[in-house]
Amino acid sequence: FPHSPLHAGRRSTPSTPRRTRGDATLVLGVRERARCVKQQQQQHEQPHKEPVARSLSMSAFRTDYLRITPSSSGSAIARAEDWWRYDGAVRAFGGQTVAHCVLAAIRQAPAGWSCHSIHTHFLRGGLMVDTRYEVTPLRVGRTYSVYRVRAIEIEGDHEIAHAVVSFHDEVKERENGAPRLHTARMPPGASTCGDDGVTRTLQRAGVESWPGCEPADGSGLRWRLSWPSEMAGALNTDARRVAAIAFLSDLRFIWAAHVPHQDKYAIAMITSLDHTLHFHGAAFATGDTSVLYQMESPFAGEGRGLVRGWMWDEVSGALLATTVQEGVLRVLPAVEPAEPDRTNMIDDTEKGERSTVRSKL
Repeated sequence: FPHSPLHAGRRSTPSTPRRTRGDATLVLGVRERARCVKQQQQQHEQPHKEPVARSLSMSAFRTDYLRITPSSSGSAIARAEDWWRYDGAVRAFGGQTVAHCVLAAIRQAPAGWSCHSIHTHFLRGGLMVDTRYEVTPLRVGRTYSVYRVRAIEIEGDHEIAHAVVSFHDEVKERENGAPRLHTARMPPGASTCGDDGVTRTLQRAGVESWPGCEPADGSGLRWRLSWPSEMAGALNTDARRVAAIAFLSDLRFIWAAHVPHQDKYAIAMITSLDHTLHFHGAAFATGDTSVLYQMESPFAGEGRGLVRGWMWDEVSGALLATTVQEGVLRVLPAVEPAEPDRTNMIDDTEKGERSTVRSKL
């Protein structure tokens, strides 16, 4: 793999994205993939019932991506059937893990306080199985509180993620006269565009249980996101709306580090290492609001990529969150189509001229 930085803080104008041979996420080995699928099927099986189908048509009526239930031990449980099952994936979606961490911490935070940040480290690739979220208070002050959340697969007791979630009493701050000094404005000129060559891997027509993710322009760095229309009515609390922002923030995010180089390098492996969100006191206006997600990558190299982004509510124009993510980004030189071998080829015109000469002789 190349060890020199792919880019570092320079301005670049990416060309129109195109698919290359390596345009794929981490491809698991045959044995690893079989092990993951087998473990998930065992989690799904229930006595006298068929396993929960992995097809979209079945999961559309059973899932709630933000559902976690309290357990007797004081932790929260995300059930296997509620994971987003996208295109044959065997790994849990990182954005959903982050959303679950937010919701688990909110259950223990002081009432009325707002989640202002979450810093998550992914320790290993999680499976779409029953997962326990354990919350530990680190500090509860007069206006700020901090909690540690551990995401642990129940079967095998594997810890897959570790998050630190912070809360702030914004109401008290406003009552004490704290003004909002400034906020970044939503960039102008974003408009819906058709399929312009961007690989729309996360958008599926007619699948209402999938989050919407479509390009807002042809750069590959600006996307329009939306919560699944079937579940829009479930965003009925501030906690769920904040968690939905966390979920959506992971869509296409680390891929932004590859955009400036997709004509030269193909992806061999890509996965998240950590994920950070800073929330800015705003939430979705409604459950069917679309979110404009602007991304950029200040650095990529040595097998890693760094990206940051900004999320705006397109209805109100409010800045929802600022995001940062680092991930594994290993690349290979893109394979260009080989030139045809013309050693034994004769042009049709040349063939015609030769036959004409023979006939005259």
